[in-house]
Parts: sequence; structure tokens; C-alpha cells
Amino acid sequence: MCVGHGRFDIRGSVLEMRSDTLAMTVRETPVQIHYLRRAGLLAPLVCLHGFGSTKEDYADLAFHPAFEGRDLVMLDAPGFGASTVDDAAVLSIPFLVDASIATCDALGIERFHLLGHSMGGLTALMLTDAHRDRVLSFIDIEGNVAPEDCFLSRQIVEHSDEDADTFLDGFVARMSRRPEYASRLYSVALPMK
Repeated sequence: MCVGHGRFDIRGSVLEMRSDTLAMTVRETPVQIHYLRRAGLLAPLVCLHGFGSTKEDYADLAFHPAFEGRDLVMLDAPGFGASTVDDAAVLSIPFLVDASIATCDALGIERFHLLGHSMGGLTALMLTDAHRDRVLSFIDIEGNVAPEDCFLSRQIVEHSDEDADTFLDGFVARMSRRPEYASRLYSVALPMK
């Protein structure tokens, strides 16, 4: 169940953050959920990433003054980042909801604030609806509540290709030409993720 506890030196600051893995079963499917956690006295903020992203996208929150003293928990969804799932065919938003709440249970987190981006936003929205008594607040960053909200789905429709590798290469090329730095950074990292 453990990977370890680490001291991370980021931007000249030493940050105490736990890097760990939980082995559990969700809907009769074995998963290993990798997470980062910075302990704090304030109610936890659980962070769910988007498709093609990872928990590390949230790591800088630990340096933002607004989150000082807050318990921060950043999860890799099953099949993303360092998390695994024994059967990828089971992956769906409802499965991710169940995996997220099971992770909170395993970490002893009863009530929490919830932050979700893109796919994680939709997961967080559905988790909030199913567990209203546990979610203190919900922050949706570009969540996919309708097909037209989903950036990646639009790409698949507008630039479809029979070959998945050709589609991914084209997607990366389109994103690398975008003016936003975050889009270019996303495009560079996506093939490795």
C-alpha cells in the first residue's frame, strides 16, 4: 500500500508531500491509485485531473498562499499517470466516481472540498451529486457537462482519423501551434502520458 514519503524541492522551497499508492478493488476490479498528499489542518481539497493529465498538474497548489494549511490530495485516476486498473474496459465516469470516493474512504477523508478539471470536472460533478453530504464545495475547471464542453471530443469529431496514432500526432501538432503556453506544454507531455 505504500510508495513513500518525500521532500520535494520545487522552486527553491522544500515541500513535505507524501507520494503513495493505494491498492483496492472498485466494482470488483483491482486498481492501484497513486496520489500526492500534503497534510494540513484545514479540510482537505481533493483534486481530480482531466483526460491526458495527471495529479502533478495540481502540485503547485501547495505553494499558493491561498492553500496554506490546507490538506491537499491529488489523485491519478485509474489508468492515468502512475495509477493502474486491471481491466481498462471498465473505465467510465461512474467508475472514476467510485474510485475517487473509495480513495477518500481509504485515506480516512470523510468531508472534503472537490476540484475537478475537464474529465475530472465531470467526475467531480457526478461525485458531488452522489455524495452531497461529504462534499463541502465543488470547483469545476472546464468540466465536461455537455459534449460541446469537451475539448478532446471536439478534436475527435473535427479531426477524426481511422488510425489512433495519426490522430494523436495531428492533435499534438495542432496544440503545439496554439498561443497558450499551457496548450503547448500539454501537447508535449501528452504522448508520454
